[in-house]
Amino acid sequence: QQAVALKGIDIRVELGANLSQQPVPPNAVLFIIVRPEGAGGGPPLGARRINQPEFPVTVTLTDKDSMMAQRPISASPRLQLQARLSINGQPTPSAGDWQSSASNTSVDNGEITSLVLDQQVK
Repeated sequence: QQAVALKGIDIRVELGANLSQQPVPPNAVLFIIVRPEGAGGGPPLGARRINQPEFPVTVTLTDKDSMMAQRPISASPRLQLQARLSINGQPTPSAGDWQSSASNTSVDNGEITSLVLDQQVK
């Protein structure tokens, strides 16, 4: 577990075709959310907030991105990753935001997980 915590999960977030034709608003915030696989909702295990993102964005999530120290990201062997570009900068989804499909991965897969912002929140 210690090695996984230090290694982290590599994620690349890209703009989908519809969004890449538009300028990203200067106050937009990218959120990358990590949940246990199959959680479906509820509070995430971890998240990363990126102000004024320049795409594509590549990040490595580690246990430092955990929401609570007693629930580290590395404690879940399978994870669900999702990215959302918040137009108004708020952490809760709202109409007009762009998000990716959820992608499942394991904490030790060693590959970059690609997320594409191609779904607009209604």
